[in-house]
Amino acid sequence: MLSKNISYIPRLDHLRFLAASMIFAFHIFHDFFGNWKPHPQLAGFGLITEGHTGIALFFVLSGFMFMTISYKGGNIQYGKFMHNRFLRIFPLFLFIFFLSISVGRDQFRAADVIYIFFSNLGTAPTSSTFITGAAWTISLEFTFYMVFPFLAKFTRNQGPGYLIRLPV
Repeated sequence: MLSKNISYIPRLDHLRFLAASMIFAFHIFHDFFGNWKPHPQLAGFGLITEGHTGIALFFVLSGFMFMTISYKGGNIQYGKFMHNRFLRIFPLFLFIFFLSISVGRDQFRAADVIYIFFSNLGTAPTSSTFITGAAWTISLEFTFYMVFPFLAKFTRNQGPGYLIRLPV
């Protein structure tokens, strides 16, 4: 999708493809061979047996894109930013969520509603299928979006060193 804020950076498509391929390979490996267990004997295939590397690469790319937009566009209007993120993520997530609990089970538990907002907690109603198993990343992504405008503002005001000093 082309951004209205910055020009298209085609080199990032290669990194997106790499991240998506790593995640896809992770899921294929564990669905058909790995049985979702650790495989220390396959340490040389860590990029395949450990899916978090592809997820982390997607987060880094998102951070890079948002910081690039932030530096070129100035202050981020928090309400508008969150509204746009919500409209981009939530409708499709709700559709997949209700589809997966409708098809995957014969019962609905009240606790399933909590999962809509905290998709990385507990046993997810969407986690038992190959297509919807990655839904847990949605709440983490949204948490990143909630924090990002503040990180961008502090980084613009105090310099990039702020991010390096932040964990300390």
